[in-house]
Amino acid sequence: MIRSLSNLSTVLATSAMFLFLSCGSAFAEVLTEFHSDMQLLPSGAVNVYERFKVDFRKDRQRNQIIRYIKTRYHRGKKIHDVEVKINKILMDANPGTYSMVKKTGDELQIHIGNREQPLTQVHEFEIEYEVYRAVNFIKSKPELFIDVTGDQWPFDLRNVTCDLTLPRGVKPASVKAFSYIGAPGNYSQEPSVVKGDQLQFSARAIRSGKGLAVLADLPPGSVILPSVTQDIIWRLQSGAQIFVLPLGTLLTLTLFWWITARPAKTESGRGDAELNGIDSWRPPEYLTPCEVGTLIDESCDLSDIGATVVDLAARGFLKIRILPYNGLLYLCDRDYELTLVRPLTDRELKPHEKMMLTFMFGLSGTTYVSGLRGRFIEYLPLIKTRVYKSLLSGGYFTRDPNTDRRNFVSVGALVLTLGLCLMAASTSHAAGLSTACGIIFSGIVIIIASAAMPRLGAPGTRALKQIVNFRNFLAHGDKERVEAIVRKDPQDFFRCLSYAIVLGVADRFAAVAKDVVREYPEWFEVDESIRRGRFSSVQFVKELGDALIIINRAMTEKHLPGSSVKRMGAADFAKSNFKR
Repeated sequence: MIRSLSNLSTVLATSAMFLFLSCGSAFAEVLTEFHSDMQLLPSGAVNVYERFKVDFRKDRQRNQIIRYIKTRYHRGKKIHDVEVKINKILMDANPGTYSMVKKTGDELQIHIGNREQPLTQVHEFEIEYEVYRAVNFIKSKPELFIDVTGDQWPFDLRNVTCDLTLPRGVKPASVKAFSYIGAPGNYSQEPSVVKGDQLQFSARAIRSGKGLAVLADLPPGSVILPSVTQDIIWRLQSGAQIFVLPLGTLLTLTLFWWITARPAKTESGRGDAELNGIDSWRPPEYLTPCEVGTLIDESCDLSDIGATVVDLAARGFLKIRILPYNGLLYLCDRDYELTLVRPLTDRELKPHEKMMLTFMFGLSGTTYVSGLRGRFIEYLPLIKTRVYKSLLSGGYFTRDPNTDRRNFVSVGALVLTLGLCLMAASTSHAAGLSTACGIIFSGIVIIIASAAMPRLGAPGTRALKQIVNFRNFLAHGDKERVEAIVRKDPQDFFRCLSYAIVLGVADRFAAVAKDVVREYPEWFEVDESIRRGRFSSVQFVKELGDALIIINRAMTEKHLPGSSVKRMGAADFAKSNFKR
């Protein structure tokens, strides 16, 4: 008896649960009818008209529906992108239907309904759209795979039908077609039905989260195979922003450069022909090595400023003396003594040279490279600014190259940051990611292009051509001619050495002149305890290079808090007769 009662209770409980679930499903929305008319065109596009009804009477909590239309298909390892154009959206045949279309991920979202008005009855929806590039070509064989219903409906679908009209001349019997019903990756396959000139597909019922898709293997020639050019255009359009935005940026910058940054013609307009009479042995007149180095790469670098020390020494303004090591086991940098020979008021000094010597020596006539550490770095921007101003005043540049580059780099960095922010906010949005990547690449293009934006004036164009000729002579000039020139006046070697340093050809220049230059210049002193054998121009250039490395390092070393390095103030500048 007890066992019978137990079994009865189990049956009643099961029945109650079944009744509850049945009632629950009975009070949900349902798509009662879905029909799609598709017309395949010879171009590979598909015109779609779909009509569906949804019963909202049993659930009045919804005020809109969302129709998802796929724009990207994964066919094995191949990705096929299509373009969807919406032509018409109606609800209950009302032309004033409230709707919104947006691209999200690999799909197009169509929102239909008014947020202020709940859906409370049976509504009929109509959507007309075109699918471009719907046909995918596999080894020149056309294949149509298209999602009919979508698979993101929150309710069940009933009475689903689809009619596919083929291009004229294509017989339905020659097409192998199937419908796939179910969730992605778990389809059930059903063959098509031929009716007249159409292929028909149907499904009595489809559960929520599932859908119907159509596959049709078309005979060759039924759809026009796109040309190579058209295929490239389609591929570019799939992620158009990635290519279009940086390309547009590059074209805009090129146009800007052509109008505002293209090197100006020389005064005579004859280009290189006017330089035929200029001796390639000589650097441009009135240009210091620092200015030459700035002009050739449009940037005043530390190496250009360091070469100024050698040039000033060769011109008789200072002397350089190598000091013996006083550190433990050569673990410290070698120190150098710099002695000022000529006054800072000398008219031969250019503003940036006078500024540099003032910062180095102050009120003293002697300084040490080790003493520059921590107090020279803050003056480097001022020296560079003076160099740019000097070239601007001479017409070598039409605009400050440093400001030009900085402005473009700043804009490029801003665009790059904007792209990164957009990418972080669009991780699931394919179109957003494409746009973000395009903006990022545009920012990189702007930053790279910044190096080409400074513009040379006519004197700068002429000087640059002479600099190139001079560099080529030092790097590739005839050995006999170089030897003859240096033998006539050995000091020419030392006067041109600073230019060879900024032009990157000092080693070759020294190797060519090694049989002619036989002793140190007067401005470079080496203790007998340091000298290694006989003088060699090659060894001298190496020693000079080591000295410049240590000088540049000292110039860029930051001041350490608590150090005893004396810093030069405004009063010291005034006493030194230096005028900015």
